[in-house]
Amino acid sequence: MLSTLNDNTYSLSLAFDARKAVKALMAFKRDGLKKDDRLKSAVEDVIASLNALNSGTPLFAHLSSASCFQSYEQIQTLQEVQTALSDDRLTEKLQNLIAEPPGELLNESVDSAIQFFTAVENRALQKYNQAFGFGI
Repeated sequence: MLSTLNDNTYSLSLAFDARKAVKALMAFKRDGLKKDDRLKSAVEDVIASLNALNSGTPLFAHLSSASCFQSYEQIQTLQEVQTALSDDRLTEKLQNLIAEPPGELLNESVDSAIQFFTAVENRALQKYNQAFGFGI
């Protein structure tokens, strides 16, 4: 199956968005700064998408009107990362990140979110590179 230019753009866009989320999460962890609205929105989009995937909703269902995960490639990448991480509490941890629980629970949620978004970035870049025959 040949990938289209749009598929490649979606993969690269997902990788950039994931990298921005990782940077924001690392700054939050390091400096204890307030999370910005874009990070909160990105985490909410991931939660909505993961909940839809976990509910058995068809992969290409319209998950959210404002979701940044609307292409088949992006949603498939989220599903692949979720399966690879095999963390039954991933959605719960991401929800905790938004709720900002105190202390150790927040640290665990931030660490899980960093791990998840890093895996999303890596998988999206892998798909992007494979589409161009780099085989990385």
